[in-house]
Amino acid sequence: MKNYYEQAPKLDAEQIIDCLREANVRFVLIGGVAVVLNGVNRHTIDLDVAYSREVENIEAIARALKPLRPQLRTVDGPIPFLWDAKTLKAGVNFTLHTEAGWLDLLADPEGAPDFETLWNEAVEVEFYGRVVKVASIGHLISMKKAAGRGKDLADLADLNAIVQLKSEEEGTAKVPPAE
Repeated sequence: MKNYYEQAPKLDAEQIIDCLREANVRFVLIGGVAVVLNGVNRHTIDLDVAYSREVENIEAIARALKPLRPQLRTVDGPIPFLWDAKTLKAGVNFTLHTEAGWLDLLADPEGAPDFETLWNEAVEVEFYGRVVKVASIGHLISMKKAAGRGKDLADLADLNAIVQLKSEEEGTAKVPPAE
């Protein structure tokens, strides 16, 4: 029997992002992909996004991801469930198995500020030729501290090192406090 991580399908982050962008979903990349886009060399098997809970946005997410046939992701494998705006409105954070790979859809990521702050302080980065919003390095540090898993602590060390290098280049040499 495969372990949990061996069950992960190949991640097609480009396809997921295209679906979200084409539906004008308000989202910010967080998690492993955001860490990589901030300069950390590491592997990830899923895409993590924070999303706005505005009704129009939830409806757009439901439409955007429907072609990817989302299912709930569990340690025992994917579980089918009704994918629609009503279901999304009833929940907050979803770990999904889609035809384009694993997607963590998080309205309330641990350690993150409210979505509007995350959105307004995100940086725009080119990813697969598309401009996407990525959580600021300070917010990523806060989220990684809150998560506290081994891989998060490794990311935290790398992110702090990047902040230190950038601040030395700018002559400010300090690590911002994480909440």
